Amino acid sequence: PRKTGIVLPNEIRLQAHLTGFRLVAEYGNYQRDELLPSSPRAIYILEKS
Repeated sequence: PRKTGIVLPNEIRLQAHLTGFRLVAEYGNYQRDELLPSSPRAIYILEKS
């Protein structure tokens, strides 16, 4: 399965899990103010399970 790096807030991480994607790695957090001041996000590596 192909691994893909994407930026995910927590609610999308949950939805990805519920639809069969698995979190296989986590890269470093972005600075919060570069995206949304109220939403810390990180790059995650997902693969379809």
